[in-house]
Amino acid sequence: MNTEIRRIKPAEFDPAMDILEKELGDGMGRTRKELKKTFNKTPEFFIGAFIDDKIEGIICGFPREDYLLMSEIAVYSQFQKHHFGKKLMEEFEKKAFEKYNKIKLISKDDVKGFYFGLGFTPSIFIQFEDKIYTPKDFENEKIISMKRYGVELTSENCSEKELATFREKYPLANMQYLFTKEKNTNK
Repeated sequence: MNTEIRRIKPAEFDPAMDILEKELGDGMGRTRKELKKTFNKTPEFFIGAFIDDKIEGIICGFPREDYLLMSEIAVYSQFQKHHFGKKLMEEFEKKAFEKYNKIKLISKDDVKGFYFGLGFTPSIFIQFEDKIYTPKDFENEKIISMKRYGVELTSENCSEKELATFREKYPLANMQYLFTKEKNTNK
């Protein structure tokens, strides 16, 4: 079995999206059309796991002002537990840290441990429509950053109980765990 982790080519885009749709289903954060638009602009952040020259896994990145957002990652189920997700993340980090000092991603609960194991730090991202909440509403929280549409707070224990507490305090907002990894500059 010959394996390779590399940037995908334009002809591999649709098979890569098939992996995301099959493995993530409704859990995809972006549509195929949105992903294609980003791929056309920044193909270097679309990395595939190949087995015998056939794409079996994909990771996608979305450039932001001061960080790279890891948008989607998926590996066909028959190849999960073979460390392809970890290998995709490692290559993604190398590519990301060539341009950015920070990677951020949103995680489902069932894979939080995966990101902890890769050295990511959790926070809580509370998103809301403009003017629903103001900075005063969060004055008793440990704020990492705040924009008009959301706030990032320090996570104490990255648990469902913690999220439930925030959902009760801020019922008009959506919230989820956000994981961040910063470039190691101690070289």
